[in-house]
Amino acid sequence: MLDESILNLQITIFLFVGTFIFMGVSIKRKDLIIYLPAYILAPIGYLFIYLQIFNYSYRLLGNAIFLVANLTLLIAIFYEYFKAIHKEQNFNSSKLILNISFTTFLIISVQVIFLFLLLLAVIMLIKLYSIEKSAKHSSLLIFLTSALITGVATILSNFNLPGMWEFSFVGVFIFSTCYFIFPILIYLEERLVTVGMKLIESEEKYKLISENANDLITMLNNKYEHEYINEHAYLNILGYSKNDLLGKNAFEIVHPEDVKRIINSRELSTTGFQELEGVDKEELRARHKDGHYVWLDYMSKVFVDGQGKPKVIVISRDITERKKAEIELKESEEKFRVITEQSFIGALIEQDFDIKYVNPQFAKMIGYSTEELLLWKVPNFIEIIHPDDINKFTDIVDKKTKNLIQNIENFQFRILKKTREIIWLDLFSKAITYQDKAANLAFVMDITELKKTEEIIREENKKLVELDTLRKELINRVSHELRTPL
Repeated sequence: MLDESILNLQITIFLFVGTFIFMGVSIKRKDLIIYLPAYILAPIGYLFIYLQIFNYSYRLLGNAIFLVANLTLLIAIFYEYFKAIHKEQNFNSSKLILNISFTTFLIISVQVIFLFLLLLAVIMLIKLYSIEKSAKHSSLLIFLTSALITGVATILSNFNLPGMWEFSFVGVFIFSTCYFIFPILIYLEERLVTVGMKLIESEEKYKLISENANDLITMLNNKYEHEYINEHAYLNILGYSKNDLLGKNAFEIVHPEDVKRIINSRELSTTGFQELEGVDKEELRARHKDGHYVWLDYMSKVFVDGQGKPKVIVISRDITERKKAEIELKESEEKFRVITEQSFIGALIEQDFDIKYVNPQFAKMIGYSTEELLLWKVPNFIEIIHPDDINKFTDIVDKKTKNLIQNIENFQFRILKKTREIIWLDLFSKAITYQDKAANLAFVMDITELKKTEEIIREENKKLVELDTLRKELINRVSHELRTPL
């Protein structure tokens, strides 16, 4: 394989040798002087081409000098040609095809050179378009092709060939149209590229988010068949891979009771769906790959894809633990309700100064219905407290509200029943969580009879003390009388 630099050096030496020989010959041949610039420039140009081994920019300079050398050679030939023609005595312009002026011929020559460059550019663009398939290169190809056609037609029109002027006009029209459309096409291509890049970035972000999300994300076609799932989440929550679900009906892994409930409530079919507006939300049970069921809270939305086909995107969250807690809480509340409603002790729940629950015994105790009491707030309850006990009641409630005390125990006070009868109550209260919010649970006992008994005992004790005092006085008097007889 030949070394390019060695070959270029050999050509450069060969050209310089030829130049020196030509210079020697031209000393005696004055008619060769016009070709001397071309002979001087050609080896200099190739010398710079050889010097590209040091810097590539030398090659570009060398090519430019070599091109100028060729142009000077062409100019010399044209000059000599027209000089000879005009000296011809028997010159017949009708028989000579080049029946044109020197200036016109020089212009045509320059056009031919540029047409050659255009042809090279067209070939390069064809290669570029085959590589990149861009609108820029395709429009440039049409642009330069029209320019090439225009140039050929313009040159041929100088030789009085029929139709060349019209052909040249068509070429110019195509060229000007391409000249106008080219920047528009470039702008549109740039916009399309920008939109395409944004779309690709959006798809990449969506894929990144969905594949790393903890929630289940699936896309269903209009037959409820899985077309996409974020496999990582499905493996973690339900144990299924893409191969297990893609192409299969989503209802196959839904609990039969939930399928029936959802289908009936929405008048749907398991084989296809109607276009539903808005967002659909529901809770259901999905079968894990190992057979047990997992509670899911899903949200779905119908949309139309790029092909105009309706699809559904479904995002589901595992709420099994929450459901278990809800069931346990419901069971606990049911047990509490059964106990309190059968109890002889009054019970109530206060939350945010509202009465949230009262048992029948408490309602019976103060003479109001449970429906009436559930409409009450704490101030309504304070209104039926005995005037002598209001201050101490509000004081202890204020301390409880400010967390100065945790619980209320054995707080005794009087209230007025609906019948305005006064009864005594003994209050026990503690903080609880009710429906995920802080609340107070209070138990109340009617101690009216106990208070009456205590009062009777106090009265009896008082009488006994009085009798005992009388007894002592009587004994003292009798003793005195015995010691002092008459």
